[in-house]
Amino acid sequence: MSLKVKIASRYSHVTLNLWASYKALADKYAKVNLGLGAPDYNPPVELSKALTSVLEDAISDCKISAATHQYAPLVGHPELISALADVYTTEMSHKIRPEDGCLSVGIGAQGCIFNVINALVNPGDEVVIIDPHYDCYPSMVQAVGAKPVFVPLLPPKSSTDGATSVNANDWQWDRYQLDSVFSQRTKLLVLNSPQNPLGKVYNRDELLVLAELCQKYDVVCLSDEVYEWMVLTDSGERLRMATMPGMWDRTITVGSAGKCFNITGWRVGWCVGPAALISHVVTVQSEVVFSVASPLQAAIGRVFRSELNNIKGKDDSCLAKLRSHVKANRDLAVAELSRMGLSCVIPSGGWFMLVPVAPRLLPLLRDTSASKGPASDVSIVELITKKFRLATIPASMFYSEEFRCTVGHGYLRLCLNKRRETLGFPDYAPPKSATDALASVANSSNPMLHQYTRGYGHPRLVNALAKLYTTELQNPIDPMKNILISNGAYMCLYSAIHSLVDEGDEVVIIEPFFDCYEPMVRSAGGQPVFVPLRPSADDRSTTQNQRHRSAQDWRWDAEQLRAAFTPRTKMLIMNTPNNPIGKVFDSDELKLLAELCCKHDVLCLSDEVYEWLVYPGHRHRRIATLPGMWERTITVGSAGKTFSATGWKLGWSIGPEELIKHLQVVHRNCCYTCPTPSQEAVGIALEAELERRGTPECYFNALPTELLSKRDRLAELVESAGLPVYLPAGGYFMIVDISSLPEPPPATGSPDDPLGELRDARLVRWLTRERQLATIPCSCFYGQADRHLGENFIRLCFIKEDETIEQFGRGLLNWLKPGSC
Repeated sequence: MSLKVKIASRYSHVTLNLWASYKALADKYAKVNLGLGAPDYNPPVELSKALTSVLEDAISDCKISAATHQYAPLVGHPELISALADVYTTEMSHKIRPEDGCLSVGIGAQGCIFNVINALVNPGDEVVIIDPHYDCYPSMVQAVGAKPVFVPLLPPKSSTDGATSVNANDWQWDRYQLDSVFSQRTKLLVLNSPQNPLGKVYNRDELLVLAELCQKYDVVCLSDEVYEWMVLTDSGERLRMATMPGMWDRTITVGSAGKCFNITGWRVGWCVGPAALISHVVTVQSEVVFSVASPLQAAIGRVFRSELNNIKGKDDSCLAKLRSHVKANRDLAVAELSRMGLSCVIPSGGWFMLVPVAPRLLPLLRDTSASKGPASDVSIVELITKKFRLATIPASMFYSEEFRCTVGHGYLRLCLNKRRETLGFPDYAPPKSATDALASVANSSNPMLHQYTRGYGHPRLVNALAKLYTTELQNPIDPMKNILISNGAYMCLYSAIHSLVDEGDEVVIIEPFFDCYEPMVRSAGGQPVFVPLRPSADDRSTTQNQRHRSAQDWRWDAEQLRAAFTPRTKMLIMNTPNNPIGKVFDSDELKLLAELCCKHDVLCLSDEVYEWLVYPGHRHRRIATLPGMWERTITVGSAGKTFSATGWKLGWSIGPEELIKHLQVVHRNCCYTCPTPSQEAVGIALEAELERRGTPECYFNALPTELLSKRDRLAELVESAGLPVYLPAGGYFMIVDISSLPEPPPATGSPDDPLGELRDARLVRWLTRERQLATIPCSCFYGQADRHLGENFIRLCFIKEDETIEQFGRGLLNWLKPGSC
């Protein structure tokens, strides 16, 4: 096997998802699953009502439709950010306004934790983690080159025999050991309260000790408070690290909609903290995934808004009802375990309970293959899952190697939040079939459609994609081995680049390119090598018959392309149809790229998100179908581009198992899984399109037919104003040549603007500010050395309502009429 298909060294320490193996074991044997930390009953009816209302509002109002189904702002959907600002102003005793930059929405709490660690921790830093811990913490720390340092919480000595139940709050750290792990190298403390899996809720004295150490050593605190509304003590008091003296300015608090409202599958979390820290978190978010599913954010915002009056825990609030349910389950579990002669660690908060491994179960191991397990809790879990059909989780997986055998191996984790009996985007709507599918999921009686699904892709969706791409890629696609579902194509690109590109690797990028490619490569330690496409010289000199300019006439210099490939080249990133040009690579161009990849043993990341948007006279060809390319190519697709629903944030990577398994490791480390409701809905929508393939009604055919008239109309309007366009063969963007226009006014923006004084950037700023005509400068789609190649072009988007296009045309004509510019 080529060395180039090995996983990048920064992830070599990360084992493949243990949760996946335990879930597979439970799915095969268990009738009752108390292991997976996800409810098995429906979320509050307010959630499904809110999601339904969001979808209904989008039907009646095109502005709401755009806000619902297309990309949300980077920091979060306005409805959710506004509601969270009001919630945490009360909770933090600190005034938070939506515009203050103190909030950021991420892909679940895990995505938020990933963003914080990657934003704030440098190679060589030390990060203090309290054992037991949520298992993603150390792998994220190690992936950025830092060192996790662990401090264990220890059970009271009276409970070490496992015969007596104790309260989780009685587990304590050794103060001398705690003090000793903080040093001048310590950058971050990761705190979790209420704690998973133990259920400990830190008291004020404990938080003050941690606060004192953070301030003494100038340490930032990442406070994972996803179970904040699940404090099960009689008072229900929530103590927050950020409210301790001197801690607001150095604390980022993480919350979770999944844990608040029993919707773990919606994958929406948030960070709250000082703007000086949150701004760094947002920077990472912009590189990894950009934004989070819009309709789900809006629905959660509405429910939080309705809960504001009851946020202090009145009995009729959603949050109070869910807390009461879990508390009742806890008390029932304690009583039942006691009746059976078993003890437990009684949690003061959260969804989980630790149960000591019962000595009387150990002899049973002699007659099972489970006895080969590395620790007694692992062996017991396998035994009781297979023999008694009861799924649990070994507590040792929540411990560091240092303390796994001395503390962690003696307990099992049970989940209490179960049924009592188990214990550049469009401004118009996606196809009705897709929104109807999401509405049907919102109102489904199946509770699991709102909880965590398979981490690497919801079964319904990956099965539909396998059917589709088996034909498209001319290769049998295994839905479980050849497909990874991520939070948008953006995150597919991130997972591929960060799993396969190592420090010092070179990555060939065809210019102009989607602007995230370069920063992703650089953050992985790679070196981008750019090869530009240039318009034909004949095209640039043409002043008459301007309609004959075509995106297809942008070409690379073949010798320059060949020279870009060297023994150091690890990956080629290509995009067809291309954003921003609209060029569709033809068979000769793809053959040359394939020849170079095979000759130099280079991987190919083929961004094909506009695969269905190809206009008459052109054909989308897939590089993975060429000889020698399947085994070295990852093909990226997008539900947002396929169904004009960019705000749903679902994408997929398809390729050989030897590559996809590495992407899975990064995906697991970043966000664990994607929103279940939207995956189910996209799966349903794809099934419908598969039935309609080859008919005019198929959305794959209907959308390019609809956009063709929009493309031609926008081109007509722009050309009538005297500006040449390059007619795109695919996608929904169009390049306009602005070289004939007068020199734009000098730049008045930030001196840190990377586009600075470039001509296209100055024109775009002026057009937006003075003429209310928003466009994009093409120089932003080039590497620094080649930005001058883009400064005579601007990009327009034509997947808009007809009136939007006409309004733009009128504005352009008014501006360019004699004497107006």
